[in-house]
Amino acid sequence: MKINIQNLKNGEYFFEFRSDSTGLGLEEHEIFNYDIFIKSKVNKRDKNIVVSTQVGAKVDYLCDSCLTAFTDTIEEQFEVLFTTDRAFADTDEDLVRLIDARTREIDLKTGVRDGLLLSIPMKVTCSENCKGLCSHCGANLNETSCECKHETIDPRWEKLRKLVS
Repeated sequence: MKINIQNLKNGEYFFEFRSDSTGLGLEEHEIFNYDIFIKSKVNKRDKNIVVSTQVGAKVDYLCDSCLTAFTDTIEEQFEVLFTTDRAFADTDEDLVRLIDARTREIDLKTGVRDGLLLSIPMKVTCSENCKGLCSHCGANLNETSCECKHETIDPRWEKLRKLVS
């Protein structure tokens, strides 16, 4: 996912890439089993090159509530400024990359990889209304109802209950 910038004139350019998880260094993440599509718009203005990137990927998840496997999509957008202007050297901004004036190409791989990893939710559920698993028998409550009694007793009253029984 390298873009040759050596001979770019001022203006907008469009690039499209396709990669698999290995090409982006994501092979240890088992959810990336399909091709990943990348579209980039490069806008060059003198010392500055703004790269706007859209990333789309199908992913295989395992629901954190009911343990059902399902497929979903991730779509992420981000923008990075590549510049030779030293005025940006002291910025703490992650989306600004200082490059040498002799740089021949810029590599989008790290930005795409980081964008995909940051877009993975902390908790994944197969649907908003996922009921999860029964804590007693383990039945998937989305598919069946169980016969377990879900009686919860405040532990402070437990000794009193034993006296009454």
